[in-house]
Amino acid sequence: MRGYAHTESQVGNGSSVDRGSDSADGGAPRRFRGPPVRSLALGLGVLAVVALLALTIGPMPISAGAPTNTAPGSVPPVTSSAFGTCNPVTTQTPSALLQGIAVPSKSVAAGGNLSAVMEVQALNWTENDSNITVYFPSVFYDFPMASGGNAQIFLSNRSIQMDFKGWSKPSFATTKNFTYPTGLQFKAHSLAKIDSMKLAVTANADYGQITIEVRWQWVYSPTLGKAIHGPWSIPTSKANWPQSVPSIFWPAPYATYLASSGKTAVIGGNFTATLGGDVAGRTFFLEMEYPAGGVVQDFLQTAPANATTFTVRIPMLNYDHYLSPGPFLVHIHDACGAMMFNKTVDAVYPPNATVRFVITPAACATKSITFNGTKYANGTQAVFAPSPIAYRFSIPGCPGNHFQSWSTTGALHIANGTAMIVSNNGTFTVNY
Repeated sequence: MRGYAHTESQVGNGSSVDRGSDSADGGAPRRFRGPPVRSLALGLGVLAVVALLALTIGPMPISAGAPTNTAPGSVPPVTSSAFGTCNPVTTQTPSALLQGIAVPSKSVAAGGNLSAVMEVQALNWTENDSNITVYFPSVFYDFPMASGGNAQIFLSNRSIQMDFKGWSKPSFATTKNFTYPTGLQFKAHSLAKIDSMKLAVTANADYGQITIEVRWQWVYSPTLGKAIHGPWSIPTSKANWPQSVPSIFWPAPYATYLASSGKTAVIGGNFTATLGGDVAGRTFFLEMEYPAGGVVQDFLQTAPANATTFTVRIPMLNYDHYLSPGPFLVHIHDACGAMMFNKTVDAVYPPNATVRFVITPAACATKSITFNGTKYANGTQAVFAPSPIAYRFSIPGCPGNHFQSWSTTGALHIANGTAMIVSNNGTFTVNY
């Protein structure tokens, strides 16, 4: 489950928006890239969390990897549970949009127009689908250019009630176009893509209650007064990661983003977000990563069975219990891996941090720890400025006792045998 780093890019209307971009390896799942360097034990611990999710997910009405060509009404009812029943199609970005079609073969002349059209339909539609609304996140249409980069058309988020049979109509305002004063020259033999930046399509229904198909095409005018329609993308339940994800799939259960603890969060505290919608009994998995990629923290939590809203949280610390100030991305996933929301939060230091010093056992408790040039007796505490630069320390000898270990709580990290990073309050314990 991997998210996007934010970069600035131009959309068809000429405005600049905050959007995602794949990391260097194409966005494939990777954990612990960059600081901090983690041990094998930690890696296995995170794999255990993923394994727990996999073991807890219930049986799927349709076999994994098989085409989802079964009518929603013909599968057993899907019951809500903490982990739900997940998409039968396998991909690192379940329920998201990412499909490519060949770019136009001719360039757009100055003053020419380029349009992108998206359509959706319920596979094997029945009357039961009429009460279901499908929610689409904002999507980008990327057209690779001969000069490098992409020309982009932006389609804002929208909802479509599935009370119709067949493909959706233009009246749903899923066509977006832009006129290019200086024209466009496309990169030959490349693919134009519809991309929801890994954010999931959702619905006010549980996994499996409706199967949708999504397709798109481009329409362009190489010269004024002449329109050429490209081929429709062909919906498929197959994934070709990282080039594409299935376009026949189950939408994720709908959740709303109601509020958060703010655009900044104190290191050592929590970033929190309140969710509404289908949250009762649901499990959510949060990840925090650097803008350039590399997960630094994750947190799993389950809402009460009767919850109408649920506040999710993630500690503002990395796996080694420290963090440097700066922007981070927080991805909120459901238990099936679908990314519901992608938020940017600025991590900031608190004004000061209190460190408590402890020495055990009692026979050694009369000694003092030297920290930042000052001696501190057992049970005392002092205030320090949080800093990414480690504070120097030394531990005393204790005749008749051998040093066993040291440990920390809170937002303290022992960088090496003589230095510790202080990000917020915590306790430093020396054990003999």
